[in-house]
Amino acid sequence: TDTVRAMYPSSLALSQSRIETYINCPFSYYLKYNINLSQNERARFDARNIGTFIHAMLENFFGELSENGESTNDLTDERKKDLITRAAKKYISKVVETEGHTAKRTDILLDRLCRAAEPVIDGLCDELQGSAFVPKFFELQIGDGNDELPRPVRFKDSSGENISIYGIIDRVDTYESGDDVFVRVIDYKTGSKDFSPEDIDEGKNLQMFLYLKSIVDTDNKTFKKKLGIKNDGKIIPAGVIYVKTDMSDVTVSHSSEDLEKEAIKKKQKRRGMILDDSESISAMNKEYLPVRFTKSGAPDAKSAKFLYTHEGWKELNEKISKKIGEISDNMKSGEISPTDKTKDSPCDFCSFKAVCRKK
Repeated sequence: TDTVRAMYPSSLALSQSRIETYINCPFSYYLKYNINLSQNERARFDARNIGTFIHAMLENFFGELSENGESTNDLTDERKKDLITRAAKKYISKVVETEGHTAKRTDILLDRLCRAAEPVIDGLCDELQGSAFVPKFFELQIGDGNDELPRPVRFKDSSGENISIYGIIDRVDTYESGDDVFVRVIDYKTGSKDFSPEDIDEGKNLQMFLYLKSIVDTDNKTFKKKLGIKNDGKIIPAGVIYVKTDMSDVTVSHSSEDLEKEAIKKKQKRRGMILDDSESISAMNKEYLPVRFTKSGAPDAKSAKFLYTHEGWKELNEKISKKIGEISDNMKSGEISPTDKTKDSPCDFCSFKAVCRKK
């Protein structure tokens, strides 16, 4: 119909948040993105925006480290704390109005942020110290019109029309091998939701694979040079890794700052999938991978589903391409029915309960 054509242009531009919103509930997608319905909320720093805080702190910390040409291997505890404090101050200056805040209140907030970020950053530094992969980009944008950026991944729907996927990658790590470069993409996850390869069949948790594909398939010579590609070298998809940075519900048997930090570090699990390639795996810190290894150094049997071969990478992309085409077709069909409420349903935390006819 004309209404549906007006809502969805022939060439769709999507992000992972839009894709998952539609999968979870087409009606919620319609309200949020088609008629721009939203809640008015008071701007404040609380547990609900802890994810934004963690992302900003990590970007500020590792960004300054990279700009200064410093390595995690060379960091003293004093220097690390200094960088954490500087990262926190930079964050506070952007999100908190200092006018009306006493110096004492600001100092308390600063101390709170630093204490929260320290064990998370400790874990990431520990991982990088045992890895040949190095952070290359932070908050890397996927977009058009800039030769220094990877271009969006593009697919076709059943009618042959384009679907472009945009977004921002939290971190991109690289490992150079001759003229080639192994690339892995990192996502910081602050929620409790876990990753499973089965998610891909439902169209969920696709973003990291799409982001990695946008880098691997790029024909942008300027970006490839920045990535470290030499001559006719190849970009090799080393993996997608989700870093758990959840700091909630941490309990220890005794009141001890060291024990609390250790408990938080244990919660920083790695999830995702990596390339089944001995050189690439050897270049990573095996203590911080979604794959577990036997005493002989080989991946254990339970880890098979978290590995993909070079051929498996192509199969993953074919599966994702098909799923995105299906989602596009459903959108353009005008499907906006509310989701059926089930256990762990998105209805439980929906902002649009007041206007939804589902009970």
